[in-house]
Amino acid sequence: MQALFGLQLCACISQVVFVIFEELMMLRTELPEETMARACNICGKKASVGNAISHAHNLSKRKWQPNLRRVRAVVNGRVTHLMVCTKCIKAGKVMKAPHKERIRKVAPPVVTLETPETAEAPAAAVA
Repeated sequence: MQALFGLQLCACISQVVFVIFEELMMLRTELPEETMARACNICGKKASVGNAISHAHNLSKRKWQPNLRRVRAVVNGRVTHLMVCTKCIKAGKVMKAPHKERIRKVAPPVVTLETPETAEAPAAAVA
């Protein structure tokens, strides 16, 4: 009787473990859309696959990764980080976000108005 009860308990536990495992696998496969792939967010450039050829002409598989940089950019009026290839950066397809320190340091241009006294002073010095 105890052996039968133990077998039923084992079967029940294995079913629970299997259900938990299935749920974990479902969570793992349902990745959010914001995951970072090694691809340019602007042009979609991604890794390309080909063969590395040795001097003896032996072929082995290899990958060429795009030259990606993490850039603070303005997207729809908000500052976000994007993975952008250097070709898109050079082409000006990305508007980089200004840094907070630079915004604070940049002062409005100083405008000086010329008064008649300052306008006459250099002319008097020349004569």
